[in-house]
Amino acid sequence: MENDKIRVVLSFCKGAPYVAKIYLLFFGTTEFMTEINSLEAAFARGVLLLSDTSYGFLLSVFGAGIIIGSMINSLFAKQLAVNRLIGFGTTFAAVGYVLLYGSHHLYVAAAGVFLIGLAVTFANTGFLTFYQNHVPVKVMGRFGSIFSIIEAVCIVGLTTLIGLAAELASIRPVVLISSGGFVLLALFALKAVMGRERERYFSEGLYHDK
Repeated sequence: MENDKIRVVLSFCKGAPYVAKIYLLFFGTTEFMTEINSLEAAFARGVLLLSDTSYGFLLSVFGAGIIIGSMINSLFAKQLAVNRLIGFGTTFAAVGYVLLYGSHHLYVAAAGVFLIGLAVTFANTGFLTFYQNHVPVKVMGRFGSIFSIIEAVCIVGLTTLIGLAAELASIRPVVLISSGGFVLLALFALKAVMGRERERYFSEGLYHDK
């Protein structure tokens, strides 16, 4: 049964390489954010030396970014192009992480987490809309389940790796290097979704490459 799932997913990916590519970019985005977020509390307490109150303020600012981003998405859903949501949302989220982990003061860190919260809502909306538009319902469950298993394994491995690296070195350079890697991935995503030749993939309600 599991082999049948894998065959269906591989067959779909072979027939729709661009859709698979964009989904893998979303997969990579999730991996980077989970990996980097695993050291957020340690960075805030151990490097920025924030109190419980100040750290709570950071979390509130992050939440505010998500709320505002969600409101903008709801109000301007028809005006926001899916490819721009993916490309610019991912890019600004990555910039937010660099701003956060490069900061030395609370308010700079707050600007970073607000940007992350705001941008992540756009990126997630774009990726999930693309996924729903291009992966047929009969494949969607199998496609998601296979990649969820891979994602879980990778998250455990990468989180362990970044935790060990932070123990052996120090937190700031480890998270800055990881954030730099996220920026490169975001720029690749931006390039992958922009351009006139890609526009047909971002027409809602249409299946392509199948």
